[in-house]
Amino acid sequence: MGWWGFKKDGKTAIRGQKIDGYWGDSVADAVDNAIEHVFIDFLETIGRFPTVKELKYGIDFSLNPISDANEKYRAAIEISVLRKSKKTGQFKAVADAMRKAKKDGTLWG
Repeated sequence: MGWWGFKKDGKTAIRGQKIDGYWGDSVADAVDNAIEHVFIDFLETIGRFPTVKELKYGIDFSLNPISDANEKYRAAIEISVLRKSKKTGQFKAVADAMRKAKKDGTLWG
């Protein structure tokens, strides 16, 4: 699975261009799965899929606590996410969240 850089305009950067950020297959898959769960929950709860406006609002809502966090909290997030599980290959924080969700019945599947 690969990672790639992107430019300020959101387009994929090619060799020699300034890179403004990174994205990768594994995180794209995680976001795709999360969005799929949002679509299913909307459909089961209110009988329709979310609008683009609702999705953007929801993403902004979910990112807000991270962007508002102080540096100490942000550092703790980075440390917990960067500890990689050797057994599953998943990031430890994600693996821990999945185990908790499976245990309390909130993990789908």
